[in-house]
Amino acid sequence: MNTTKINKNVQKKRKQRQSSTDPTANSGFLHTLKSALFGMAIGIASAFVLMTAGAFICYSSGDPNTFVDTVALISLYLSSLVCGFAAVKRNRSSALFCGTLSGILMMLFFIICSLFLGAKSEAAFKFPVSILLRVAIVAASVFGGYAGLKRGNNKKRIKKISR
Repeated sequence: MNTTKINKNVQKKRKQRQSSTDPTANSGFLHTLKSALFGMAIGIASAFVLMTAGAFICYSSGDPNTFVDTVALISLYLSSLVCGFAAVKRNRSSALFCGTLSGILMMLFFIICSLFLGAKSEAAFKFPVSILLRVAIVAASVFGGYAGLKRGNNKKRIKKISR
């Protein structure tokens, strides 16, 4: 009887150690916010790289102004996809919330940048279209978040099926 109490205490201590070192145990809002900020930073870096590559592609064509909007939108949505993917990979859970939060932060960053940098330029899209395009940033980030979720071990599934 004494050994069962000792075994239960050992099991409790093991669970406490596992929960303190488990990165998914700290899944509060602060951890999700840090993951979303990390994903936003990765997304901004990837947007810089993609937009620089897009600028080289546009300027190599005969009329660079024809592809600017298309290349900018493609690079923006790919970078928001990367943003959600990186945020969920760091958070390791809650793809919907983490992807949405990182997408909203990324969208707000680009809105603030456009207010400061593009104050004298005319809008490329009408207001309703620009709202839909900004919502698509969040949608792409959520999709990237779901792509970043860790799936089950496929090797174990294959072994079970082949038996």
